[in-house]
Amino acid sequence: MKRIIILIGTILVVILVIFSYNYIQYQINQKIVKEYNYSFLQFNRKNIYGTDITSVINKAVNSNEQNKISKNELGEYISNQENSIKIYITFDPGETIYPMEKIYQKSMQEFTKLFGGVKFDCTDVAYHKNGKVSEMYFQAINY
Repeated sequence: MKRIIILIGTILVVILVIFSYNYIQYQINQKIVKEYNYSFLQFNRKNIYGTDITSVINKAVNSNEQNKISKNELGEYISNQENSIKIYITFDPGETIYPMEKIYQKSMQEFTKLFGGVKFDCTDVAYHKNGKVSEMYFQAINY
């Protein structure tokens, strides 16, 4: 009888330890995702300037480089469904949408000089399945 009670107690302790470990890992992952997203979602508001757009593009490029995200033949980052991020910019609704790589390749200084004072709105944000930001869309509002 004692053996059965000890065995059941041991099994319950093991289950409790496994559950606790998984819960702590989940909380750690959620905190990492929240911190990652904050660095991008601080730009998810109305009336940000072109200088802020250069900041978010630089953050996205740095993040993609750190995470070793592959590029296609056009030099654009390929989504890996985990931690890649893309920024898209349009100047008029329904017009051409420019990926961040085109702006980054041309010259961030030139973009800042030409559009630094232009106001933009973040019109959409998409997320990976793990909750991390995958895409952000910005549109000029007083261009």
